[in-house]
Amino acid sequence: MARTHILGFPRIGAHRELKFAQESFWRGESDEAFLLGVAKDLRDRHWELQRAAKLDFVTVGDFAYYDQMLNLSALLGALPARFEFDPASLSLSQYYELARGNKAQPAMEMTKWFDTNYHYLVPELGSKTSFDGGVDWEGTFVDPHAPNLLTDLPAGVLNFPDYTAGGLDPNSTAAKNIRAAGYPPDIVNNPTTSLWTSYWAQFWEVTQCQWQKRLDPGYDTYGAGTGTYNYVARLSASDVGANVAAFETTGRIQRPLVTVAGTMDGLLPIDHHARAYARKVAAAQSSSWEGSRHDERDAPYRLYEVQNGNHIETFQDTFPQLALIEPHAHEAFDALVAHVETRASLPASQCVPKGGAITQNPAQPGHCAALYAP
Repeated sequence: MARTHILGFPRIGAHRELKFAQESFWRGESDEAFLLGVAKDLRDRHWELQRAAKLDFVTVGDFAYYDQMLNLSALLGALPARFEFDPASLSLSQYYELARGNKAQPAMEMTKWFDTNYHYLVPELGSKTSFDGGVDWEGTFVDPHAPNLLTDLPAGVLNFPDYTAGGLDPNSTAAKNIRAAGYPPDIVNNPTTSLWTSYWAQFWEVTQCQWQKRLDPGYDTYGAGTGTYNYVARLSASDVGANVAAFETTGRIQRPLVTVAGTMDGLLPIDHHARAYARKVAAAQSSSWEGSRHDERDAPYRLYEVQNGNHIETFQDTFPQLALIEPHAHEAFDALVAHVETRASLPASQCVPKGGAITQNPAQPGHCAALYAP
């Protein structure tokens, strides 16, 4: 059965009401309350028009006082640093200053949408631009100091052939080397099917190549090899350290943020990524930093560790011992919404045991004692 829906409704109004209300506000002839009232009336009217047209779904969230890209920049807190506006308390007047400029700063640049005549504002992103807030699912922790992906992945790539040659022996030197790089224990179904085998075949080498070629392009990937890549040695021979540092994770969050991570993640080992990020946030919140205006009360951070969760949900088809992370990501999102909208308390950081759920009174606060539960 076909369903009807539109992606957005023109916001200006049948008689250009929004345009005239904006211009009146800009000239100082009317106040903000009047403009907000006009905008509300337009949204109500446009929703009613869609309902009367018998659309199956009414479009919401498409309204903008000036520009949708500016709306998104404000939502993410990614505002041009040159204006020195606080995204958490951005006023409507400041919103328009970003679009139109002020005495101290020119307006944000505009560009065409492909080959149309529609123009939109271009976000200004720099090395200090931060994107935080929301639910982070298996996020990558980026640190120019070891460990990081470029120190962990080569160990897996290098040692895995010896591990398979030794019959997937968990006590072999190769297995111990892989575990030493931070990876969770392997799950072995039979001599040819294991969790590490799946990651090695599909993710380890290709992910390392992508990061190495982008961050250390001078390295001879195919001549010198991927498994023998030595990040620490390359620090003095290339710009890889500076390239990683250019987008390192700072932990300086300004909005409530929740990380949901699996303890059996075989691509982003939890202690080198999710837990490392939690440690970074804790360090940042215990110290002052340029531009900091928030503390734990306004920008809390939580880490929910899903025991037996891993990076690829579909791996559960082969390894039923694994737990799905998606249900807990939904739980985390609902908890975050309740916190933002009603100031409800976020559940403490915790281990979500196999078969369990995120709770206000966790049996295992903090980290999971065991990465794997049979």
